Amino acid sequence: LECCYRYAYLKGRKQAGLRLTPEERESLESLQQLLEGDPEHPSRQHRRFALSLQAVRQASDGLCSARALNISGAGMYLAVPQEIPVGASVQVKVGQPGQVEYLFSGKVVRIAADPTTEQPSAVGLTFSCVPLEMRR
Repeated sequence: LECCYRYAYLKGRKQAGLRLTPEERESLESLQQLLEGDPEHPSRQHRRFALSLQAVRQASDGLCSARALNISGAGMYLAVPQEIPVGASVQVKVGQPGQVEYLFSGKVVRIAADPTTEQPSAVGLTFSCVPLEMRR
């Protein structure tokens, strides 16, 4: 989780044209070697890591619980109790209460339905911004 978070943060800063320190550039290069490409799935740009962590999503009507199912340097797959439309901007806090929690901002790019109910059960997010200073 920490590696994906740091990678998304550094890559976002670089893409925004912000200057990286030599240490940050070195860290980004190392993380790129670790996270970019997936030998098991050549069509993917980033390796995915399975996890099952408690998550909280900021919704228009308050906070909603969710579960992070996998993560990469570019996005996250999130189990959700209700539909979130494709294109929606979301903020998700992932981690265990009382430990380090990470705040991710992103957009919904895919919705998966539960095959037994046809109801939305998970969404794919692409990260749009991961400000390190918002890590809690």
